[in-house]
Amino acid sequence: MSIWIHKEINEMITPETRLITLYEGNTREIELKDGKTKLILKREDNNPTGSWKDRGSAYKMTKLISRGIYEAVIASSGNAAISLMTYANSIGNFKMHIVISNKTSVEKQNIIISLARDYHQIYKVEQMRIKAVELASELKIPNLKVSVDDEVLPGYWSLGLELAKNFTKQDNKNNAIIIAASSGTTLVGMIQGLHIALGSELNMPKIFVVQTQKVHPIVSELHPEVEQIDHSISDAIVDSKALRSPQILKIISETQGDALSISDEEILLAKEFLNNKNVTDVSYTSLLSVARYIRLITNSNFEKIICILAGR
Repeated sequence: MSIWIHKEINEMITPETRLITLYEGNTREIELKDGKTKLILKREDNNPTGSWKDRGSAYKMTKLISRGIYEAVIASSGNAAISLMTYANSIGNFKMHIVISNKTSVEKQNIIISLARDYHQIYKVEQMRIKAVELASELKIPNLKVSVDDEVLPGYWSLGLELAKNFTKQDNKNNAIIIAASSGTTLVGMIQGLHIALGSELNMPKIFVVQTQKVHPIVSELHPEVEQIDHSISDAIVDSKALRSPQILKIISETQGDALSISDEEILLAKEFLNNKNVTDVSYTSLLSVARYIRLITNSNFEKIICILAGR
């Protein structure tokens, strides 16, 4: 299985294109009964490199080599770099220039270093995006700004196309999807995939976006009173600008959803909640959606809620 099983995605490339895949997508869905609500955990942390980034990487790498491009640069807080380097290594002759910051977690830095294989180049700087722009210009290679790159979106259609089987084409007002957002690229691509599968932008499940108390630009657009703190145990929500905010706010409005920030205390409660249901080894970032579920379910009549477990 891979993102390429979906004809809608295959139609975006020419027939002779070499398809790059590590068998990403088609991730497990765990159904839990919680009162009257069916809770579904979408295990995106089961993707090859441990995050949903692999869906976008498979598509982007395929598009790049179809143009004869075998070298690129990316500024990344961790997960995107890990994913792209892994896919580059599967190709064999694709060189990545990885720009990370001193704030990138030690765990992710170590993974990136292990993937470099004396072939890829790693730069640790304070101004990641500026360095990436400089390298792209100097080396005349693409700067993979995946947070704003619309070309990567069809890779994330696959998530929406997979989720669509849980919904009807008529009425989803009592169903919801809870998803964490940093740049929001995965969310936008997922929604496009749902639109394709359900045949309409109407009758969508409600979309609830979650961010951390440390980084929550999308939440602040709807709830400017939310306080910002300087720490979160979830370190994957890092995009303080969230240039896709207009698209995301439109999605939230049209589906009558919401966006909320999640505290460390709520993340730990979500961990305990899943442990009691024998679901363990879930990252703090993945737990964001479950924490929102716990808060949401208190006063609701939802029939079905899908929590996207984003990955590391």
